[in-house]
Amino acid sequence: MPEPSWKRLERAVAHTFGVERTPLSGSASRHTRSDTLHPKLYIETKQRATSSLHTLFEQVARVAANEGKEPVLIVHKRGSRRRLVVIDLQLFLQLYQPGVPTHATTDTEEPS
Repeated sequence: MPEPSWKRLERAVAHTFGVERTPLSGSASRHTRSDTLHPKLYIETKQRATSSLHTLFEQVARVAANEGKEPVLIVHKRGSRRRLVVIDLQLFLQLYQPGVPTHATTDTEEPS
C-alpha cells in the first residue's frame, strides 16, 4: 500500500529543512506535535485540494513577476493584532538560511 500523499509531503518538507519527519506526528508523538523534528521551527504541514490563500498568493505572484519582484502577501484579519506573511518556500529558505543549498520541491514536483 503506497504511503499517503500528506505523509509524503511532511517527509519532503522535513527533508527541505534538513531534519526528519516526526514519527507519529501530531498528538500521538512523544517528541513534539510539530510535523518535523526541527530544533527551532514548529512546522505544521497541511495539504488541501483547494486553498483561497493559494489563489490570492498566485494573483500577487503574477503581478510581482510582471514587475520583476518577489511576491510577499500580508494577510490581516480585522480586529487582530497579528499579520501573517505569505511567501514562497524557496524565498523563505533563502532568507532563513542564506547561502545554504535548498532541497525544496517546486509546485510541479510531487513530494517523494
